[in-house]
Amino acid sequence: MRSFILKKQVSFVMNVGTDKCVPYKLALLVVVAVALLLSACSEKGKNGPPEIDFPPPLSNVPDETIPFPERDFQFDESLIVELPVVNFSASNIQNNVKAVRLDFFFNMPNKSGKLDSQRLMSIGTIYDSNSEAEAKMFTYRIVASDLWNPWKDRQAKDLYWDRYKEGFLTIYDDIEDRNHFRTYFHELSQESVYSYNVQNAHELQLFRTITVVKPDGEQVMFHVNILNHEEINNPQNSADVLENSFKMIDLITDYVTKTPEIYEYFITAADDFTTTLQWNHIQGAWYSRDIERVFYPAEDENVSGQLRPRNVVRIELRIRQ
Repeated sequence: MRSFILKKQVSFVMNVGTDKCVPYKLALLVVVAVALLLSACSEKGKNGPPEIDFPPPLSNVPDETIPFPERDFQFDESLIVELPVVNFSASNIQNNVKAVRLDFFFNMPNKSGKLDSQRLMSIGTIYDSNSEAEAKMFTYRIVASDLWNPWKDRQAKDLYWDRYKEGFLTIYDDIEDRNHFRTYFHELSQESVYSYNVQNAHELQLFRTITVVKPDGEQVMFHVNILNHEEINNPQNSADVLENSFKMIDLITDYVTKTPEIYEYFITAADDFTTTLQWNHIQGAWYSRDIERVFYPAEDENVSGQLRPRNVVRIELRIRQ
């Protein structure tokens, strides 16, 4: 709900012989008008999308964190590639630089819920097709040892998996070299975007993200962990279990569209499964974080599986046919 601030102070002059109650009546009318306006806004939010006409905030607390190794870590030769030209910046161009692919550092939590950093550093191929689908459920931030990162200090966007996995960590024989353990993204550097070339890479932060594509094509990033969650019964799963969930309607704010009813919602899952939901589905749907699936508390257990997609990563608004 927006805050309404009365910026201009009004002074009332009371002249002899006039109705001394007029200023007070006027002030009372202003208070009543503001109260009615606030009430109207509150009522709008009950049946439509949340009234937020600015981009959603992003989280400062990652869902998972993966540490980079110490600067003196010795990578297996099979992991090392040589990059012919590296543009760390317009004034820092290097030739024939050794590097390790950044997708090497991706690993999902093990069954205990903790990241297995020992396994991470001991095998060559970290992910297969299944875990790569899981990787698409996150966006990525690289943080330096002094906590500098381009998202906090340069207002740069999170990296999606398809961009992140194209990056490298450069390594030098002299581990004190300023470019040792520096992340590098060739395509971004070709576009003169150097913010992601983070020196002294210290940790990789993962944020569970759902991207909503506006009618004009703008991609709006929602970090799931800061949406409003509630414990909700999922009748399609178990009548006895409450699941940590958020409303799907929370992803369709006024910033996304002020006319949500004229669109269909094309859903893409991490494994590239697609389906389409109508506005009435979005209004009644919740998303379970416990099982990563759409569900409908008001529906019976026979609701179609097509309407309950798993591992949602993208929602695209399309004009209803």
